[in-house]
Amino acid sequence: MKKGEFLCPSCKTKIEALEEYRGHQVQCPSCSQITTVPVNLALNGPNTMEKVSKGVDTIWSFLKGGAALVALVLIGFFVFHLFNATEEETRGDKREGGNEEKYLPTKPASPEQIRHIQSALGEEYPISKGLTVRSRRFPDWYYVGASFFVQGVGQEVGIWIISGPTDKPGLMFSVDGFASEFSGMGEASRTKLGASVVDEEARALKAALKKF
Repeated sequence: MKKGEFLCPSCKTKIEALEEYRGHQVQCPSCSQITTVPVNLALNGPNTMEKVSKGVDTIWSFLKGGAALVALVLIGFFVFHLFNATEEETRGDKREGGNEEKYLPTKPASPEQIRHIQSALGEEYPISKGLTVRSRRFPDWYYVGASFFVQGVGQEVGIWIISGPTDKPGLMFSVDGFASEFSGMGEASRTKLGASVVDEEARALKAALKKF
């Protein structure tokens, strides 16, 4: 960074200051007087752009040499083979693991579960399809997904978690944002259940309902 010099207004001693201190107060090393570095401080030394320009000139001079051509060919050769190796590895992973994520099996939600969610949504958002998966962590709870119609938007998918047997649903919490927004039910992630959209049960329901 550039530096500049100015005279202390008290003792006339030359004070050296960096460019970034222009307009800031400093202490004179001679008389200890507090003074302000002039905003129009005369600077010296090469600035950043000049250094960059010199660097570019140096690189250009090198590139004009024959060694640069060899270097560029070698770099291109390396990048080409690296790209091909990466592509082959990706294709291998797909062949071994398959292109689709494996989800938990789902089954149709019970009429009672659907009515339970519909009562929270209201008649404004009619449910067209409902699926359920039993919670692995909490056997007395069921993840229930429902596809419902929103006027002017179309079909949306919400995920809830409901307690009790499927024919006698009890407490209900929202698992994803759509369930929370349209039903107004509390978020399960804020309860001891800690259920969220990243749970495998929720992902399985979301994937299955998106196919309809």
